[in-house]
Amino acid sequence: MSFGLKNVGAIYQQATTTLLHDMMHWDVEVYVYDMIVKSRDRGDHLATLGCFFEMIRRYKLRLNPKKCTFGETFGKLLGYIISKRSIECWD
Repeated sequence: MSFGLKNVGAIYQQATTTLLHDMMHWDVEVYVYDMIVKSRDRGDHLATLGCFFEMIRRYKLRLNPKKCTFGETFGKLLGYIISKRSIECWD
């Protein structure tokens, strides 16, 4: 990559946003190296994950299984605790 290592994060962000364009902001959020697949209910989530994995395979991206979690109803993200009902600051 000719831009140097300092730009890798920005280039990766731009590439994943472009590759997952059809799903962005509706089903998927990407922040640098983190990807969030979201849905309103479990049935939709399974279908959304299927589409997400299809895109990952199509573009030959890889996920680290040790860093993946599935079916979470709440979690920590970028300094916040995200749940079905609220977004709160995480101290």
